[in-house]
This record gives sequence, structure tokens and C-alpha cells, in this order.
Amino acid sequence: MKKLNVALVGLGFGGAFAPIYKVHPDVGEIILCDSNPQRLKATAEFAKIEKTTTSFDEILSDPAIDAVHLVTPIPLHGRQAVQVLKSGKHCACTVPMAVANGVSVMLASVMLSWLSVGNKEKTEEKGTRISQKIQRWLLVTVLLAFA
Repeated sequence: MKKLNVALVGLGFGGAFAPIYKVHPDVGEIILCDSNPQRLKATAEFAKIEKTTTSFDEILSDPAIDAVHLVTPIPLHGRQAVQVLKSGKHCACTVPMAVANGVSVMLASVMLSWLSVGNKEKTEEKGTRISQKIQRWLLVTVLLAFA
């Protein structure tokens, strides 16, 4: 299996994840991103990670990055998660991706589109059961958000 190149975005609380990714057997390159240059440098030195950037847009446009872990302030997660998914990368959030109903619906619709397009080759090989389960889970999540 190909190792995933992971960008860790937001190093205040998120800096604690850098050493974890460093020893994970399925992670290849780690890219650190933070808007605070001093925090970025300190985390990179502590975790001994060379590749860093202060630009979230650079993370989105880098074709070598497979996945993005968002550990940025909660109000940014919805918009940033949508941007990550639209860039064709996997996305993880340490805390909620959305805290408002409108953002939840927008995020769920983008994720459903991504599941339909991004996993087309995989679903042709293995069937659509997993994709359908995820779509049902997202629908239930969105419905619960409005309850």
C-alpha cells in the first residue's frame, strides 16, 4: 500500500499530532502548516519535520499531499473541510467540521459529491455498499443537526 503524505494544519493544539504521524507506518511525508511562523518553526524543530508552509492554499494545490488534518480554530473547519475535499484530498478534523446547520448541509453535499466522483473507480471494483452506508450516515447526521 502506498504511504499517505499528510499535511497537518494548525499547530497550536495540533502540534501534538506531528510526532504521532512521524512514527505512523502508513504515513510518508508530513507537511506542517500554520499561520504563525514562530509556532511553525518550533513545531518543525521539535518533531524534526523539514517541509513547512504558512499557506493553506499551498497545501490545497500541492499534488503530493494526499490527506489534510485540520486542527485549526473550530469556526474555520466547515469552510476549510470543503476546500480540502474540493481539492481532491482526504480530510480529517480533530474537532467538529461544522457547528452551524447551513455549514453542515453544505459540507454534507460536498462530501456526497466527492463520494460519487472521487470513489468511482473503487466502487466499480468493490460495489457501492460502503459508499451507500457513508451517504446514509451523512444524511442521518444532517437530519439530526436540524432536530
